[in-house]
Amino acid sequence: MLDVLRDAAPGPIAVLLGSLTGPSFASLAQGVESESRRRGLVCLVGATGGEAARELAMVELMRRQQASAVIVPGRSWQNEQHRDRMAEHGSALARSGAKSILCGNRDFGYAVPDVVQIRYDNVA
Repeated sequence: MLDVLRDAAPGPIAVLLGSLTGPSFASLAQGVESESRRRGLVCLVGATGGEAARELAMVELMRRQQASAVIVPGRSWQNEQHRDRMAEHGSALARSGAKSILCGNRDFGYAVPDVVQIRYDNVA
């Protein structure tokens, strides 16, 4: 996943998780932290509690902290406003040279070229 960061601006890599205790979230955070450390970067990890407003606030905070990337795994959008605000944040991050990476079963339903989307589901 961190290969998409090759051309990103310098700065910390943020991982915003719904929960710190879920095994898939913890595994993702550990992988990003390990790779960040290997590359000499700082990894910031935060938990949103699955709340759309907190997720948006944390993405905005990471943008202000000049993160080189904001990685947000998770399920589908809470609503259209949440989806559209995340697209706006992705574009704002791109304008500053940073990357916005969304992982999981999220689909904008329209083109958002500034956001890297890694689709997966947790169905066995």
